[in-house]
Amino acid sequence: MAEILSNGEFTGSIDGDYWTKYGGSSREMFYYDATGASHDGGSAKCGHTTGTPFTTMRYSMKQPFTITEASNIDTAVMGAWCQFNDNGGADPEVLNCTIQFAVKLRDPDGNFHNVRTATRNFDTLTSLNFLTNEDVKTILTTYGNGTWYVHLSAFIYRANLTGAWLVGWWDDISLDIDYYGYGTTTETITLSESASGVGAFSDTFTDTITLSDRVSSAMSVSADPTFRYYFGSFDGKVYAEDSVYKSDGGTSIDAYWESKETDFAEEDMEALDKFKTIYKIRLLYVDISDSSATVTISVKPDGGATWAEVTTSVGGTGDDTTKVKDFYIIKTGNSFKFRLQHDSADNEFQWSGMEVDYTIGGDYFQ
Repeated sequence: MAEILSNGEFTGSIDGDYWTKYGGSSREMFYYDATGASHDGGSAKCGHTTGTPFTTMRYSMKQPFTITEASNIDTAVMGAWCQFNDNGGADPEVLNCTIQFAVKLRDPDGNFHNVRTATRNFDTLTSLNFLTNEDVKTILTTYGNGTWYVHLSAFIYRANLTGAWLVGWWDDISLDIDYYGYGTTTETITLSESASGVGAFSDTFTDTITLSDRVSSAMSVSADPTFRYYFGSFDGKVYAEDSVYKSDGGTSIDAYWESKETDFAEEDMEALDKFKTIYKIRLLYVDISDSSATVTISVKPDGGATWAEVTTSVGGTGDDTTKVKDFYIIKTGNSFKFRLQHDSADNEFQWSGMEVDYTIGGDYFQ
């Protein structure tokens, strides 16, 4: 059976027994209803039954799995199916009620990676093929070996509707991983009333290849197994690519990442069509260089033409640990775009995440 943790979550397999429900400032544990829905093996059901209008009930559950050969992953895909229903009948307000489904992966360092998030309006009984062979190889290989978690969540928003239930189900969650050289390992999450152990997979192999050019019966020359990339210029020059080079012939390389425009409603339904005020942006990075890096973070609200930016130095010890740096920018709007920029001619840098602190205000208007 699953073990309940002090933070209200559970450990063990998802085919244990528990959802975690968040309501307002409290949370509680309860058994899920393994109804089976339209699939065999049961499904995890959550609901917002005859509750207070204009409130959101949040549900989440997680499944651990172990990766030990991340660099040897050939393919990794996820599948998921979900369903939602209501008994609001002909009440037109039921069309304003929503359910948000989300699948995320949490890496061994505790960082979350969104696989897919989708919000749907309630109506009659609806089935949703949520994930079909969704490629997650890059996430697993980038963040490496250790204990990972599959996180499922369902946020149910009740509009101005009383006396009706709103429900949703998760079913058929799977993670299929194919390794180079030794076949496929499948981590399948089955939602049922019986508990089962958590599967961990580990494979190790060594393959030695010797290449030689036969010159004579008495002598052989080994082929060099190393290689590098070369780039040719229009003026006839050839340039070698190598990690020891950190500039373009002594000129800083302008590297930047720019986000899509977001109103945060994909993760926080309460932020939909509301003014938000940003106070702080936190950069998560890996300190891989023994000299500090100058980083600029910019934010632009509501599709405007002007970026507000803050520039500061980060890192400088080269200890390869994950660190954070806070950038304080105060901006108010409905939607925002973010940009992360770094120019360097002599050091390496690695950004691993960005978090935004904001508060929610009143209804948005132009």
